[in-house]
Amino acid sequence: MNPKLKLLLLSPPRNRGFIYSQPSRLENQSEERSLPLESQNNGFTMMEVLVAILVSFAFLMGTLQAMTISAYFQVKSERQARAKFWIQDDIALVSSIAGTEFDDLTTAEQTAYESRCGNTGNNGIGAYLTSTLPQIGTPTITANRTVQIVEDGKEIFNKQYRLVRITEVPTNQPEMLQITYRVGVRDDTDTDDGLANIDPDTGKNSVIAENYTEFIPLASLSCP
Repeated sequence: MNPKLKLLLLSPPRNRGFIYSQPSRLENQSEERSLPLESQNNGFTMMEVLVAILVSFAFLMGTLQAMTISAYFQVKSERQARAKFWIQDDIALVSSIAGTEFDDLTTAEQTAYESRCGNTGNNGIGAYLTSTLPQIGTPTITANRTVQIVEDGKEIFNKQYRLVRITEVPTNQPEMLQITYRVGVRDDTDTDDGLANIDPDTGKNSVIAENYTEFIPLASLSCP
């Protein structure tokens, strides 16, 4: 065998192990370009934070406004409900007085009813029933119309209210008593039916409840 060939066969192969290849310039540029994109995803920008704050503030203000409006209407509804109960209490009282039978009246009351039978206007039975109703102060009387303050200064949700009873006697039915109730904000300068209770700030009427009813005294049936 040729000595050179024998030496070639016996010599170990060169470049054994892992082959390391240096990254190309194109791959390095690709990694460098991807770095800014990764850094942008690490947090929010100032503009995004401001927009989020403004949106949250808008929702908060909307919620607070809705709660305020709801509370306002709830208080208003509660005031009206209490005012109506206030009126109903006086209606029950007037109904009790008007429903008293003639025989259950005192002698003076019987005489008063008998003397007014057939009379009209302020001398009729309806007008007499008005004079027997409880009231505060002196009533305001105009023709067949009488204004009585039933209660003054009742507090409903931190506001002072007045209950007014307006009675009228029809000309063609002097035994009938027509009553209009009004509940409005108390006003020391108001001596009328409550329509003069004007809010000085808005100029609007302050009446929160109103009711109309009619009564015919049971004792009037004793008239011939």
